[in-house]
Parts: sequence; structure tokens; C-alpha cells
Amino acid sequence: MNDHLREPGAGSGRRPGSGEGSSLVLVLIGILVIAGIVLVLIPIRPRSREQAGRAQAMSCLRQIGIALSMYAEDNDGEFPPDLATLADDGYVTDPRIFVSQRGPYAFRYMRPTGDGAPGETPVAAEVVPPGEGCNVLYADGHVMWETGPWQTGMVDGPVCE
Repeated sequence: MNDHLREPGAGSGRRPGSGEGSSLVLVLIGILVIAGIVLVLIPIRPRSREQAGRAQAMSCLRQIGIALSMYAEDNDGEFPPDLATLADDGYVTDPRIFVSQRGPYAFRYMRPTGDGAPGETPVAAEVVPPGEGCNVLYADGHVMWETGPWQTGMVDGPVCE
């Protein structure tokens, strides 16, 4: 028929008045949505890294606790004089568990003397800067996150403050 008499844009699936300006608005809205998502997720990254480091340190302390239990069981209930003994005697195969993955921090070992309840006697803990809190291994094998001034059972002073 008379296709040349048809309105421009009719039958092409486009609405009248939908020109290039509306696609620019859609692009800008898309950019704003993506920017909003990025702004929400950026603060989460450092927090999740810190929590992953805590979990890694907790895992290392649990492995140290298992090795200490095995050593004590084989040596009439006596704990080793230091953590290096665990590696030297074959109770630990990977010495990297003696270093905290949260940073360049090591674990401090406090040889239990037999005084106090095992669930309240600290055996090892992360040595970290003041104010950060740290993971602490107790003689009964459990590991807890400790914050604030913490000096219970410390021979050489506080481990985490």
C-alpha cells in the first residue's frame, strides 16, 4: 500500500518520542546503579580480609593445640619447652602454622604449669599490636577471640591488648 504515507517510527516497535535522549538516560541510570553497588561493597573487602585472617590464625592455633596434645600424651602429660620442639619431633610437618596469617605476627607460647583449669589456661596466642584483639589457644584445645586488656597467665606480659 502506501508505505510512504505511514508515520515515521510506526510499526518499527519504537514509541513515538523515544529518541536518543532516553537511551542516554538509561545508560546514566545503569552507571549510577553500578556505582552504588561498588560504594556498598568497597568497605566490605577489608573487613572480610580481616575475618579471613582471624579464621586462618584460629585454624593454625587449633593445629598447634592438636600437636601439643599429641606431644603431652606421648610424654606423660608434659608440654614441650617451646613450639620448635613440635616441629623437631615430627608433631608438626609444616612450620608455617607457627606464624599468624593476619600479618607478620608470630604466636607466643606459654608453657602450662598444670595450675588452673585447662579451659582457663592460655597456651598460645597471637602477638599483635595493641587494640586489635587476638586469637588465644587454651590448654583444653579450644581457641577464642579475645579483645581488650588480656593478661591472664602471661609470663612475659600481655599478648593482645
